Formats: sequence, C-alpha cells, structure tokens
Amino acid sequence: LLKRTLDRETSLLQAAKAEKKVLEPVLTKLEAVREQREFLRRKITLINELKSRQGEAVRFMETLSASLPDWVWLSEARFVRRNLQIKGKALTNLLVSDYMRNLEKSGLFEMVSLMGTAQKSQGGTVYVEFSLSANVPAPPGANAPGPAAKAKKTP
Repeated sequence: LLKRTLDRETSLLQAAKAEKKVLEPVLTKLEAVREQREFLRRKITLINELKSRQGEAVRFMETLSASLPDWVWLSEARFVRRNLQIKGKALTNLLVSDYMRNLEKSGLFEMVSLMGTAQKSQGGTVYVEFSLSANVPAPPGANAPGPAAKAKKTP
C-alpha cells in the first residue's frame, strides 16, 4: 500500500516537473510583458507630467519677455527644481535692477536675487553681464496626491 502511494506521488511529482518545464517559457514571456507594461506605464506618466507642465513653461517665457526693459537682453534661462537661473546683458546696472523688480511684480517669481554682474566692453560699447536667480512657487495643489495616488490608496 505504501509502495503504491509512493509510486503515485512520485509519478505526480514527475508530471508536475514536466508541466513546470513546459510552462517555464510562458512564465519568462509573462515576466517580460510585465516589465514592458511597467516601462510603458512610467513613460505615459512622464509624458502626462510634461504635458501638464507645458503651459507653465509658456507662462514663464511670456513673463520673462514681458518683464524685460529696453536695452536688456537674455542669453540663457535655466529652470531647475523650481528655481530659475537667468543670464543676460544690459547697458547699466540700473536696468538689471529694473528687470529684477519687474520679475518680482509679475507674481510668478519669488526671491529674485542677483548672483553677479561683470562690466564688459565690445567695440567701444560698455555693457553689464548679469546673472539672476528666482524661485518659482509650486502651483496650488502640487503637494496634493493626484487621482492615480488616490486610486492606489483605496482597496
């Protein structure tokens, strides 16, 4: 009786091992599909985030341009982690100060600060190269969890 039971269990084990061997390629494909799905999900999330911030970039550029006094030119604007770094040229330090005041008045930027200036000349024209920094406050509700985060929390 024990031998028959052992033989039956052994044959069941061998059948299970054979079935596992047959299903291993399917499991490998399933894992690859899961990884690809996760990659595509992250990509879609990034695209949606960039798309939602697209309007913000347009507002920044419009404000930077509208705030420029005459005889002030921008050569670089860089946005890194809610901080805007601006480089440019102006005919005088007073014009740089006016630009900083205009940026603060716009309401879009906070803590506009002068990082440095340097007087330069080219072809008999004297000008000032400047570097500014400004913080960009987070939009209202930026710290609130989005619909995807809310959906994950509910069972």
